Amino acid sequence: MIKRGFSVEPHFYHREGGSIEELESWGVNLVRLHLIEGYRTLEQGYSDAMRIALDAFARGSDIKFLWNIRMECSCDYRAHLAWWQEKINWIDTLPNTWGYDVVNEPQEPQDKSMPQWRAVMPTFHQAMRHMTDKYLVFQTGHHGTDSAFEHIVPFGDEKTVYACNIYTPWLWTSQGLNKGGKTGKPFPTDLEREIREEKARLLHFRDKWPDANLMVPELGLSKHIPDEDAERWLDTLLPILEDSGISWCWHVYPGERNRPPRERLKHYFALNSQRNPVHDSGHS
Repeated sequence: MIKRGFSVEPHFYHREGGSIEELESWGVNLVRLHLIEGYRTLEQGYSDAMRIALDAFARGSDIKFLWNIRMECSCDYRAHLAWWQEKINWIDTLPNTWGYDVVNEPQEPQDKSMPQWRAVMPTFHQAMRHMTDKYLVFQTGHHGTDSAFEHIVPFGDEKTVYACNIYTPWLWTSQGLNKGGKTGKPFPTDLEREIREEKARLLHFRDKWPDANLMVPELGLSKHIPDEDAERWLDTLLPILEDSGISWCWHVYPGERNRPPRERLKHYFALNSQRNPVHDSGHS
């Protein structure tokens, strides 16, 4: 089953009035708890995130949680592993823990094919697997892109997920625009072709390894994009992911900085109550 949900920064979730009840009403089945070192300490982020997960558990919610950390040094993989070793026993006891997005946006600026991270991933996977039997999500490319997918061979088990974020086309996304900026340029005429070209490595990996679990932990647009263009973007990108059996999370909820076209997203979240008619990725 494909997971369709939101990426949540716990501090902003609480500050902006996030609600498990609202997420349930939309049909969301996964929330990615995105702990960011810098906004607050990871310890504070952990506390904020635990409040969300415990609230959902107390409500008897069916929503599952994917835990993720972003350290200020995204290339210090040993520090990431040490943090998981400290916290995972507590997180794993929660019945609504679905898995772990182990390193947010790993970076190797000198070689975006990520040779160091590719060499480390199987060992990192093995270390994490000794700690948990939950799903393990690995972003494979530089800064969360799909830059290394053409060099990856599946190395894990049936609960390993290979991932990249999608902010494509870059100029129009929440990441590509300067904070508070606007674009006067129209979307590309052939938006599907542009998205497929920018994400060719991800889609080729899907074709080459059809049984591998794939996920886009973050996708999103700037709040300055007109609703008509935002809906067109959703209705172009999401069917590509759906037809390929790729799980996805909109970044972020509640989304004061990049508020989504909510009514259109609800259409896709409603699919969570159905089996994907094209491809079942094995996610449960």
